[in-house]
Amino acid sequence: MRVIATYLAICVVATVRVLVTRIGGPREDRDTAVARWPDVPGLTINTPSTGATHTTSLVSLNSDYTWNTSGTMNQSQRKTDVRTVAVHEIGHSSGLHHPSVCGAMTQAEIDSAMNPNWVTKQSINSDDKAGIGLLY
Repeated sequence: MRVIATYLAICVVATVRVLVTRIGGPREDRDTAVARWPDVPGLTINTPSTGATHTTSLVSLNSDYTWNTSGTMNQSQRKTDVRTVAVHEIGHSSGLHHPSVCGAMTQAEIDSAMNPNWVTKQSINSDDKAGIGLLY
């Protein structure tokens, strides 16, 4: 697998399919077969195929949030930057997780696109690249 980092997102060049869908809207319209979605702007579900690898990722963006491309991230006003969330969720599709919360984080982990701290991050950093490098 070859990983290409761009300013907008992490592009994974392989057989992994990323399906983008929408969550949100009136509760009665949501899929009742699925447990309640967490109240987050984006959610990624990786479908395992064999072992720890996967071939399909379902990336969902929550329409209960106000989306923008200006970089505005405001949790209390439910405003989210689509690039920041896309980079984060595609990181999950690539196999990355949130940085460890057991103890102090390095500055690279704090600045990582995988750290969900409501700060605009429209590209990956050295910690994200190192994580992808370890996986692939």
